[in-house]
Formats: sequence, C-alpha cells, structure tokens
Amino acid sequence: MLEFFYLFFKCRVFLWKEELFVRRVFYKDLAFKAVDALLKKEYLFDNPYKMSRKFLQSKGAKEVNAYGETPLSVLAEVAKECFLGPDDHILDLGCGRGRGVLFLSCLLGCRVRGIEWNPAFVEKANKVKEKQNLSRASFLLGEMGEVDLSGYTAIYLYGTCLEDEEILRLIALFKHLKKGVKIVTISYPLSDYDPASFKVSKSFPVAFPWGNTDIFINSSL
Repeated sequence: MLEFFYLFFKCRVFLWKEELFVRRVFYKDLAFKAVDALLKKEYLFDNPYKMSRKFLQSKGAKEVNAYGETPLSVLAEVAKECFLGPDDHILDLGCGRGRGVLFLSCLLGCRVRGIEWNPAFVEKANKVKEKQNLSRASFLLGEMGEVDLSGYTAIYLYGTCLEDEEILRLIALFKHLKKGVKIVTISYPLSDYDPASFKVSKSFPVAFPWGNTDIFINSSL
C-alpha cells in the first residue's frame, strides 16, 4: 500500500513539473496555447483516465487501466531526434485525447493524424481542431491495427501496454512501409520482435510519469 501511494505521489509531482514546463516553454506559441486551453476545457468535468477505463471495460479488455499520455517535453525531444519538420506527415497510433497531435501540428507546422478507437476522445479532439480551424491536425476513429499506413514519413507508437500479439500485427503492417519511414517506439525496439526486418537507427533516454525508459527510432532493413 505504501508503494502505491509513493508511486501515485511521484506521478503527481512529475505531471505538475511537466505542466509548469509546458506553460513556460510551449505556451510561447500562442496558437498552441489557445488550442490547449480549449482541449482542457473539454475535459474540465471529464477525466480522460476514467473515460478510458469505462470504455475498455465496455470492450471487455484484460487491462482496463492501460491509458497514458506522452509528456509534451518527450514529444518535442522525439521531433528533434527524428529531425521532423514542416514537410513531414506524422501518424500517432493510439492518440488518446489528441493533445500530442495538436501539439506537434503547432510545434512543427506539419500534418499530424491521430488514430484512436475511443469515440469520445475523437469527438472532443475534432471539436477542438474545428474551433481553432487547425487543418494540419486530423483524427480518425478506428483501431491502430487496421489503419492505412501509406503516405506517412513518421509513425509514433506508445505501445508499452500492448500485448505481444498486437505488436506483431502492427509489425506485419510496418513491413510494407516505404524505406525511410521512421517508426518511434517506447521501451522496446521492433528488432526485439523481428530482427530480420528492422534495425534501431537511434535510441535515447526519456522520463515518463511512471519512470525512466528509452525511446527507439526504428527503420526497416
């Protein structure tokens, strides 16, 4: 029980510090500041973690607490390490409430699409982008293993809680990508599952609310 409260407190402190950083650094971009304010307003009375848990329970999922968001400071680091810019087209597999999609579209000025199977998240995210007329961001309702991956230059997968079977299904899709597409994964490289098809171009350490881990930039062989 003490360990649970320690982890809870640690996560809260991390998120508090992260939010201070976001306001100090990323809110200098007034477009993102406005977008983020609208997104927060959408969740003023709706907790995304509770929404996700309720949705996963309705789907009969084994793990109903499998929801998390990538800190924006980490996404900024990913963009830097991947050399992403205005000419890129990024796909966020399992984008949750879409904060990362909105952030990257403002930060980089490029097209970013998020796919998410929780309709409540997609509805709120689309409402925000339409209010701000943010044409570079888009949201698609669907399952990540069924999306068309053609046309993207970078794919982001925060799949730490995915089952091995789900990862292998995604890898089967990744094999058909054009050469040069960057696939970003958290905690594990794709070569752990298919060393004959993928290699790690770069890896670097990052911090999440739940602890430190590595990010891997994967490319096909």
